[in-house]
Amino acid sequence: MRGSLAKGLLIAFAISLIPAAAVSAQKITPGSTCKVLNQKVVYQNKTHTCIKSGKKLIWNKGVAVKKTTPTPVPTPAPTLRVLWGALSSDSLEVWDIIKPIKTDLTSAGFTNISYAFSNDIPADSQEEIKRQYRLTTAYWARFTPINQRLHVAVSKLGDVRFLCSERSIYIRTGIDGCVQYNPGPVIGAYTMFDDGNGTFNWMTINPELKNFGTHEGWTSHHEYVHSVQYSVNKRHWETHPCWFEEGMAMLFSPALYSEGKLGLFLKYRNEQAKQNVGPWRVLSPGSTPPTVDAWSDWLWRATISKYDKARPGVDGCSNFSGASTETGIYHVGQLAVEKIIHKVGMAGLFKLMRSTGEQGWESAVKEVFGVTARELNSDLAQVIYRETLLARSNSNIESFCSSNPRDPDC
Repeated sequence: MRGSLAKGLLIAFAISLIPAAAVSAQKITPGSTCKVLNQKVVYQNKTHTCIKSGKKLIWNKGVAVKKTTPTPVPTPAPTLRVLWGALSSDSLEVWDIIKPIKTDLTSAGFTNISYAFSNDIPADSQEEIKRQYRLTTAYWARFTPINQRLHVAVSKLGDVRFLCSERSIYIRTGIDGCVQYNPGPVIGAYTMFDDGNGTFNWMTINPELKNFGTHEGWTSHHEYVHSVQYSVNKRHWETHPCWFEEGMAMLFSPALYSEGKLGLFLKYRNEQAKQNVGPWRVLSPGSTPPTVDAWSDWLWRATISKYDKARPGVDGCSNFSGASTETGIYHVGQLAVEKIIHKVGMAGLFKLMRSTGEQGWESAVKEVFGVTARELNSDLAQVIYRETLLARSNSNIESFCSSNPRDPDC
């Protein structure tokens, strides 16, 4: 008897556990009897419930089953950062190292700077140039102390005598010789160094300038990089390779001019990277792109210094700039320096400059990278090969910000 009772209880318990889905196929007639109170059964798209009516258990009329449409998961809109990271993750990592940050934009910067402006330079242009120098000096203070004084002279186009008069105060050269060296009304700039560990930056601008343009923004930052190089390595023009000397200035000038906007940095960085320079220059349209070996050999040829005591008065870098068939130290050098920062960071970049001043480029490369200069060139050449090709085909990146102006990196 006990066994039969227990068996009956187990069967009843099992029935009570049958899910609605398991009995949903049975025919349900509203008002017909059911056996388990509150049991729910889906029949003909209605959920019927077993309810108590008087002393009987019956099926109710049921409630229509609501069809649930899954909420579509929106595809996130691509961002400039995501797109560029997919194309060139190494370069994106370098950007995160070198990009200006909020404190750079709001700090006072190095204060030991004097300015001289020739006649007719608009007051708002003067103030903007000073702001650019506040930015660039605050930025570099994050990485290295800069204690030398700086004199910035800004001349209107063609006012060479003003420039030479200013320069003669700090650089011990005659005015007439300077005028002969700078004969025309050209857009230009350079950095010179005085005998008291100070530097002299010069630029020309159009006196009718209404909007502060790329040339003026870049010049402030480009020439200051040479002041930084001088601060770290007093012999930099005698020891740095031409591609390193100008490539470093070309990398940081658009970075600072962007004031932290990746989109603006890429616009100018890529415009430089896709120029017809170096091994590209001797190729006819439609030719096969330069090989990695071709870029490595070009770097080796450009691994000479601007000035050499054995060649007084000769500018070694002139063979790799301007209209030369080997030109490219400005355009391509930035990509090589970019890779150096990716490999050793900003600390390694400064160590490389200091060691170069102490023991020369070859020994410094061996100390910092553990490889020969030739081997370093091979690594850098692979990056140059990839990035110059990428810059020529990334029109989607160049047009991204015009279509997505609210992107935080634009």
